Amino acid sequence: MKRRFPSGPVQAFLIIMTGLAFSSCSSSERQAAETVDREAFIALGDSLSLLAQKTLLQNVSGAIAKGGAAHAVAFCNLRAMPLTDSIAYKNAVTIRRVTDKARNSANALSGEREIALFRKIQDSLQSGSVQPHYLLEDESGRTVYYKPILLAMPTCLQCHGAPGKDIEAATLAEIKEKYPDDEATGYIPGQLRGLWKITAAP
Repeated sequence: MKRRFPSGPVQAFLIIMTGLAFSSCSSSERQAAETVDREAFIALGDSLSLLAQKTLLQNVSGAIAKGGAAHAVAFCNLRAMPLTDSIAYKNAVTIRRVTDKARNSANALSGEREIALFRKIQDSLQSGSVQPHYLLEDESGRTVYYKPILLAMPTCLQCHGAPGKDIEAATLAEIKEKYPDDEATGYIPGQLRGLWKITAAP
């Protein structure tokens, strides 16, 4: 079996990382290298999160057009994670969506640092100072990329808005069947729905 080598954004990131690992430089040069490393990881995370979001939105929109919001709930239950996993596999990273109000319990926030970051972003959003990207070192020492996911499209309210107002009865029934422990309703436009979370493979 031939070994697969990543291409695209992650290839550029790995090239930069390899160059940094084998270079010998002064203190000032190392500081400059650390800046490049940070910028490279942000560029990688931004590119892949945009691709993942575009892929999900296109597929969910297609599911809604085909069978309404209830059909989209069933689609997400089966296909959302495989779609993002496919992108992650091709680029040698892990891609997840995490939130404080999970529909799928696998997407719940994990660890005190991640919970604190989510609350920080919520506060920043209210004060108008939210950033497009965040980097956080997790408990194992790995640098993780995060991007806020805001509820910006009216279509999203069909599955995440107010039950009985935005969410139709058939859609709500499908949510309760597929996700008995769902917490992801009651949102209004502009709220923080969750975070894209991207970690480089070890």
